[in-house]
Amino acid sequence: MADSKSKLALGQIIFTAVLTLMVSLVVGILLHHYTSKSPELVYETFEAACFAGEQQQIGIYSARIENIGDLEAEDVQIILELPYRFHVVRDIEIKPNMKSISYEKYKLTDEKGYEVKIPRLNPNENCYFSIYSELGTSEVQPFLEIQVRAKGITGNPKEKGNKLPWFRSIVIVLTFVILFASLITLIMSQKMVNLQKTLAILHELLEKQKIK
Repeated sequence: MADSKSKLALGQIIFTAVLTLMVSLVVGILLHHYTSKSPELVYETFEAACFAGEQQQIGIYSARIENIGDLEAEDVQIILELPYRFHVVRDIEIKPNMKSISYEKYKLTDEKGYEVKIPRLNPNENCYFSIYSELGTSEVQPFLEIQVRAKGITGNPKEKGNKLPWFRSIVIVLTFVILFASLITLIMSQKMVNLQKTLAILHELLEKQKIK
């Protein structure tokens, strides 16, 4: 009888410890997922479109930036430069996807590009840029040169910046797997406790039959 009670108590301790560990892990993952928010800026450039102007060739260089993080990016600075020093900038067109996005633009001192400043770029907000230029040569480099930075972070090319959403998906899936495993453990522990109680009762009845 004493051995049965000891085994029952030991089983309960083991299952309680395993369940506590799994629940703690789930809570830890959820806290990390919902508290470690940060902005993430990505950018992409598009191949230049060229056509003949009245006197010389005209080129349109385009780029796009986006905040794919889950926190607003502050003091966003974008440097857009033409790939050749003998290209001359005519103008820049800026198209934010939200009307609430404010910006300031400045032509670079060498007049080979623009600096654009955005005070705040919220998650999922983006901005599209088109620079119109006069091409001083028939040899055209197809892509604009771009630098993107914000308070505490530096922008990355889009293909390098898509790792975080995949990581979040893995974290979410892992959280649900651990939560499911915790529920199974809880159910199994309850069944094990009931089984041990039944065995203890049977053992006690057998002992009483032996005494008789």
